[in-house]
Parts: sequence; C-alpha cells; structure tokens
Amino acid sequence: MSRNHHLKELVDSIKKTDEMITMHKNAGTSQLILGQYKAIKAKQISELIDSLPNRFELTAEMKAILDERFLEDKETNLGAEEIINRLNKKYHS
Repeated sequence: MSRNHHLKELVDSIKKTDEMITMHKNAGTSQLILGQYKAIKAKQISELIDSLPNRFELTAEMKAILDERFLEDKETNLGAEEIINRLNKKYHS
C-alpha cells in the first residue's frame, strides 16, 4: 500500500471516529463511551503524525516551552478536546 493511500485511510478513520464522538455527544451517551472514542481518535492522530514525512527535531526553545507547560497547574491546562477545537478553528476556518 502506498504511503499516500495509508495516510488517506488514517484521515478517513479519524473523520469517522470524530463523527462517532459527535453522534454520541448529541445522544447523551455516557462519558465512558465518549472517552473510549476520544482515546481511539488520539491513537489514530498519533499514528498519522508518525506516518508523516519530514519529521523534525524539537529545538531547545520548543523543549523549554514543553517543560514549562508540563509544570503548570493542571487545573488551568486545556483539555485535548479544547486544543483540537482551537487548532481546527485556526487552520480550517
């Protein structure tokens, strides 16, 4: 299977999982089920990122920013869903 075909399949899988999340949110499904779908989506996104060409190394500045974020108060951190929503809004608006 070509790399492009594999990437397209991953994107399609992520879209389908996202549709399932939306459907279950609207149906009032339990948080456990929603959490499972969100975990599946996170795994799919991770696989997609790992499959992308031209991976890069983090600079010292990027590592320092990540270290700072890691040490922040957990209650003020954004959740994964909020981060994804903001990225979607930023890059797909």
